[in-house]
Amino acid sequence: MKKFKKLVALLLAMMMVFSIAPVAAFAEGYLSFEEGIVSEPTEQKAVEQEIGVIDLVDPDGAETYDADSGSSVPAIVIAGSDFQNPNGNKAGAQTVTNILTQMKNDGHTKADGFLFCGDYDYSTVNNQTRTEAGITALKNAVTGTYSTLANDRMVLVEGNHDAAAASGLATSGAHDAAEYGVYVINEDDYMWNNSNEATIQNTANALKSYLDTKAAEGFDSPIFVLSHLPLHYSMRTYYDGDGKYANYIFDVLNEAGAAGLNIIFLYGHDHSNGWDDYLGGAAVYLAKGDKINIAQGSKTKFNVETLNFTYMNAGFTGYYENHNGADNTLTMTVFEISDDTVTVERYDANGKHNLKSAGVTNSYKNESGYAPNKTVYVSPQYISLTAVTPQATVTNVNVSVTAAGLTGLTAAKKTVTFDTSKYSAYASYDINPEGYTQGDTATVAITLDAEDGFDSS
Repeated sequence: MKKFKKLVALLLAMMMVFSIAPVAAFAEGYLSFEEGIVSEPTEQKAVEQEIGVIDLVDPDGAETYDADSGSSVPAIVIAGSDFQNPNGNKAGAQTVTNILTQMKNDGHTKADGFLFCGDYDYSTVNNQTRTEAGITALKNAVTGTYSTLANDRMVLVEGNHDAAAASGLATSGAHDAAEYGVYVINEDDYMWNNSNEATIQNTANALKSYLDTKAAEGFDSPIFVLSHLPLHYSMRTYYDGDGKYANYIFDVLNEAGAAGLNIIFLYGHDHSNGWDDYLGGAAVYLAKGDKINIAQGSKTKFNVETLNFTYMNAGFTGYYENHNGADNTLTMTVFEISDDTVTVERYDANGKHNLKSAGVTNSYKNESGYAPNKTVYVSPQYISLTAVTPQATVTNVNVSVTAAGLTGLTAAKKTVTFDTSKYSAYASYDINPEGYTQGDTATVAITLDAEDGFDSS
């Protein structure tokens, strides 16, 4: 039979998402895979720990081990934002020192990481000298309290007041530590007023690539996604456009959270004009399962979404404008990471503070269209870490399948048929995966045989 050239020659590397039946699924070799439902992996991941080396880092990235006591020591990460004290860097540094002292006195005697969500200068925008002066003052305040904190464990995001070229700012993308993941979304990537939709789409695509890799690796530890701008809709969206295209980033995060990744989104920025008063003012915390308003490419239209990840402000350290009687307390946050739990606490200069305060309507900006969120979350809150099953690729005959938990595969070619009127050929296969959970995402690649009429030339 004459071969059909350059038509359906080779399907190797063609990626399809489909639902494999648990016993004998049928896959068509010509653009006819059945689309399925992505669901959360359930298989638990076994982890072996090694004890006996001083300060041994857990290979799964959860804890550090003390050889003397044989006990695990949780990793401690501290976060904040907006180092913009109206009275200058010295006053701002004192505020940070006061808050960190409360953390330390409450038992958080070490810091393994420091995350900051942007803005290091109160009075100007994009002045490199002033941005760097603020960064230096902030870092000195932190290391003045936690002297063993290494500089490479401090991740500082660019805010809208900052000069992008300032020394000390993190580059966009991954900044993972041994105990946790970190992904930076700088203000240039997701900007004030959301003036560049294409850039924000590219930012979302890059974030998706990072999270897809983490899911394939079976990354169980928390992933901190840092942004200066928040994702939620507010009157700032209505007036200024902030978060107008947040849906691109939100959808990526929410899909990854639904797939099992343990994501904590931290933001700053909203400390003027009572923008966040309806969510709790200076203390905003939303847990998985909570509702959030997300704009849909519009300054006026938003969807009410259900969160599949933890969402919170890192803690404003400079000021919070109080126009409506909302919480205006300056705070920072501490995360204690163990193998299966993240403990989250917020502190102010007087001690422990609510992670989320009751929301009030922003009458100052004529807020309407949604009600204030009056839920209160006290400190601490506990985030249970989901076990993420790594992906595996198994090949049998000329069929290759990649999926979480895959342990084996049998595949058999059933039929090959030709449609000369359409210059097309079809190949069907029985695919039987082992260890696969019905409904999970799977990627299939099939190499079609030349002997069956398929030609790669």
